[in-house]
Formats: sequence, structure tokens, C-alpha cells
Amino acid sequence: MNTQEIKGTITSVRRLANSYCGNPNFKLELETDNGVTIPVSTLNDSGVNYTLGGFLEGTQATLLVKVNRKSNKLLDIKKEG
Repeated sequence: MNTQEIKGTITSVRRLANSYCGNPNFKLELETDNGVTIPVSTLNDSGVNYTLGGFLEGTQATLLVKVNRKSNKLLDIKKEG
């Protein structure tokens, strides 16, 4: 699995439809220090989904992301400060 740690500011948190099992899903946008905006979505039925919400907008964070050609999936989040 190709993973990467990305540091930056969370600029938006959008709630998506629940998974088939009823667990929440989100789509985040992270702006890195050099101004690049990276879209990241959550995996279905992942425990990290319960730590997310609109309160994270504007927060500095480090995201551990599973990277492939089509999408970036959130594995873990560490808030800074």
C-alpha cells in the first residue's frame, strides 16, 4: 500500500452519504504550505470517520493518506496545536 503523510490546513470538510452500514463518510480539502489543494476522501466504515466534522476547517493537520492514481483515502489524522 502506498501511503504518504501530508501537512497543511484543512480548508473544507463536506459530509457525504452514509455507507451501506450507516457509518459517516467525508470529503476533505487540504491546502499545503506551497498553496496546492489536495482532495481527500474517507474509506467506508473506517473508525477515523468519527473524528471528523466541520469543526476541523481552518485547522493545521497532518494526514496519513493512501495514495493511488484515482483517489486519496484518509487513514489517520493528527491535529497540530
